[in-house]
Amino acid sequence: MDLKFTIDIARLIEITHRLKKDGSFKRFEGENDKEVLEDDLIFDNYYDAKLWKSNNEYIEVEGRKILVNPTSYGMADPYVEIRPHRTGKPKQSYFTEEQLREVILNGNDSYNNSLVVDFDGYLHLVRFKNAIDNLYAVRFETFVAGNGYVGDKTSLEHLENTYLSLLDGWSTHLISHDTVYRDYPSNQTKEELIAEIEQAIKEL
Repeated sequence: MDLKFTIDIARLIEITHRLKKDGSFKRFEGENDKEVLEDDLIFDNYYDAKLWKSNNEYIEVEGRKILVNPTSYGMADPYVEIRPHRTGKPKQSYFTEEQLREVILNGNDSYNNSLVVDFDGYLHLVRFKNAIDNLYAVRFETFVAGNGYVGDKTSLEHLENTYLSLLDGWSTHLISHDTVYRDYPSNQTKEELIAEIEQAIKEL
């Protein structure tokens, strides 16, 4: 998994500041937020970045104190996030609909589950708690326990829409390097999304 991580401050969907090597947060001056600058503090893995967040209750940015791990915040409030940056290609270019079918059929409907795509392009069905405690390239909406979305008795009626949603999220991640949440199907075809994914991988 070829990834680096930074600690960023975002407001809505815009990165405003980034943690620097000297321990301060400075306004982000890059052309786009997937860019890593020479003075950025870079973490080699997600867990080191997560440990930094755990060890810091507050940060100060331009004279303002910001809570690092709030239990809730307003839509327009600044928040601290761990930002992935791809430094190489995924091990798998994209997952197939048949792979998705297998993952869903092997699921346990007695748990709240989330479909995720890891940074190497592989699908997983994980418990909801694990999905939000860890970082994935793409996370799909939660399948509530007992609703019949996963497991060997599922009708698989949602398979096509779920597959398009995950493909769209994976394409978005490869282009932006950001983590992506999806809960609706793409308006693009499977063929269009796969072509977009293959082009994005060529450019990595």
